[in-house]
Amino acid sequence: MLSPSRCYWLACGSPPVQDTHDLPPGARCALCASLAPQGLAMVRWSGAESLILDKLTLPSSPWVCAPCLWATAWNAPPGRAAKEGQNRGPAPPMYSHHAVLSDDATALVSYANASKGEKPAILGWLRADKPGPWWCAVADMGKKHLIPWAPLNPPGRDGVVLLDEQEVTLGDFALVDAMVHVLTVGATKATVETGAYTSNEWTRCAADLHAFEARWGGLRGSAWFSLGLWLAQRDEAAVEQRMADEKAAREARKEAARKPKAKAPTTPKTRPGKAAAADPSPASGKVQNDDRRHEERTAADPHGGGAARPEDPGPAQRLEPARPVGPARQPGEGSGQRQRQPRGVVQRHAAPASVERPEQGQLGLFD
Repeated sequence: MLSPSRCYWLACGSPPVQDTHDLPPGARCALCASLAPQGLAMVRWSGAESLILDKLTLPSSPWVCAPCLWATAWNAPPGRAAKEGQNRGPAPPMYSHHAVLSDDATALVSYANASKGEKPAILGWLRADKPGPWWCAVADMGKKHLIPWAPLNPPGRDGVVLLDEQEVTLGDFALVDAMVHVLTVGATKATVETGAYTSNEWTRCAADLHAFEARWGGLRGSAWFSLGLWLAQRDEAAVEQRMADEKAAREARKEAARKPKAKAPTTPKTRPGKAAAADPSPASGKVQNDDRRHEERTAADPHGGGAARPEDPGPAQRLEPARPVGPARQPGEGSGQRQRQPRGVVQRHAAPASVERPEQGQLGLFD
């Protein structure tokens, strides 16, 4: 049975691996546990220093096969080449890899790799039925070698894939479709991952988020949820149209806010006893005022002249202040203060004083 490392090595054209030699019959690789006709002793392999013991599939073996040495070296994958000016070309950890084997898993049927920008191709391959045994290693961080530890699955679509160093059992791909939808209508991968949607996202697509959470929220935190979110890509054409519509709506609101509000028509004021003018415009009001002033002038002067002027009363006469009538006021009288009388004493009005008559002369003899 072909191991994932040997599939990759065959896809690269079975290149020779430096410093390898024939191994004893029946020797197996410590990394992939497959038969290793050629390889290298573990103690002589420089890459062993970076390995963790729990990553060894067969820790008791002292050998590393040639395909695993090739798959864990800095060699460009098939179809990938170094860009101009780069000292080192692309390496296997930078790409996701998948392959299909023959029915008896002894021959390579197909192999392909994809970058993180080619996620739709990976998703399409995973959703399709595979005619033979298959394996898939998905690289997210792009820094770890994954091919030697990818699990081998039976023919079909169900199976286990490797996402970085985590094994993920494939589930219902309707989850990925639902993620694509909410990402297209306005959510982000960061908020879908945590479920902590922003207020803008709730305003933009509340119904879609409620529907997504009701059906798929329970899977949050699972390995399949993480892989599905990694594979999901929003529809860029639909997003561009949505953003254009949102921008147009914002501009329309701004334009509506800038326009002055229409004022209600005002009713002209009329004088009591006179009918209101039919035309409420300011011009008609001015004409009415002019007519009224003309009527007042003609009423004062029937011949059309100005209003009659009043006669000149002459110089103002000086008026003497009024003098009081009757006897002069005694001191203390009329001051507004009441005279306090002793208790128990009733003051009576004094009898009027007798009027003395002047002495009469000789005429008094005849009285």
